[in-house]
Amino acid sequence: MSMTAHPKIDLETGEAFAFRSGPVPPFLTYFRFDGNGNKQPDVPIFSMTRPSFLHDFGISSKYAIFADIQIGMNPVQMIFGGGSPVGSDPAKVPRLGIITRYAKG
Repeated sequence: MSMTAHPKIDLETGEAFAFRSGPVPPFLTYFRFDGNGNKQPDVPIFSMTRPSFLHDFGISSKYAIFADIQIGMNPVQMIFGGGSPVGSDPAKVPRLGIITRYAKG
């Protein structure tokens, strides 16, 4: 399973929070491990309508926060065009995604 290089650890509860993103829907999936290290069910984020370059996220006592910025992912470009799969998209409107910390899929 792939995941962010920057998971968040809650030192009080022992929980770990993370996400993974990919080139096919759902483009963003949020998940967590409970304090005993058991992975909890995935939470697909279907409001992400295309691949995006998500490098990190924030976690608070109530929310997980994701920044959908103007850097996009285009794996088709890499496969068929020989270029980089990562590029800027000035037409893309940056967004913040906020979900509850214990969101359910």
